[in-house]
Amino acid sequence: MPIPKLSVLADVARHPANRGRRLRSVASALAWQVRQRVSSQPCILPLESGAQMQCERKMPAAHLVAAYRGLYDYEEMQFLRAYLRPGDSMLDVGANVGVYALMAGPLVGETGHLDCFEPTPRTRRRLLANLLLSDLSQVRVWPYACSDVEGRLQFVATDDDHTNQLASEERLAAQREQSAATQPIEVETRRLDSLVAGVPYAVGKLDIEGAEPLALAGAEGLLAAAAPPVWILELSWRVEQFGWTTERFAAWLHDRGFDLLRYDVATAALAEADLTARHCNVLAVARTRRDEVEARLAGRD
Repeated sequence: MPIPKLSVLADVARHPANRGRRLRSVASALAWQVRQRVSSQPCILPLESGAQMQCERKMPAAHLVAAYRGLYDYEEMQFLRAYLRPGDSMLDVGANVGVYALMAGPLVGETGHLDCFEPTPRTRRRLLANLLLSDLSQVRVWPYACSDVEGRLQFVATDDDHTNQLASEERLAAQREQSAATQPIEVETRRLDSLVAGVPYAVGKLDIEGAEPLALAGAEGLLAAAAPPVWILELSWRVEQFGWTTERFAAWLHDRGFDLLRYDVATAALAEADLTARHCNVLAVARTRRDEVEARLAGRD
């Protein structure tokens, strides 16, 4: 039976979420890797938020929970812990099996609200099961892909749920060379402005494998209203599959009043983001509401 690469376990040990518990985290990650190789039965793993996730074999999200208690996007998740308040609303586009929702749900509490978008039927079933397991009834799940058009588009759904995405021509070409079991499916697409306009979201999270510009092009109303005032975005080379570049996407957001920043955990404050990487997460913060966001982070709200 193959064992996880030492580099993977080293990454677990070095991760900031595991300070003070490095050995336990490595042991937990190793135990999950062994378990999925010897058993086909799902298991329940706890998240740092107190929620739980049902983990199945070959689910990348399971490793993220076992190794990092769900805090794998450390800066972004620590931002949410510092920023969200009971009663807040959050938008989660590309919710996948629910790691972000399972973390944010307890933070906004029973008086809060989450809108999650997950178009892939199998992944959405896993998301709904995890929400039920953690009794997060304040989460609404929409079965749509978010884009700049409404209708039906092809969608690539992978076996492990990790890189489900709207099908660019590049991905379609790759899928045609694979087996019929991995051929694209059709999903419904909706514009965010047509579904959730007017909701006073505190924050939005958008992770849809390069289609982020398309989803935000369908949310011009939300952007103009700066509601939410913060978007957690994946800024990745994958936007090139849809005719964009990271530079063009950053400029597009800047023109709509959003600066690309990061959350510095050490200072508990916003800082300039390094946009030179081919793949990174950023906080798109509305200039008109930055003072409000910073007041929250400082506990002055």
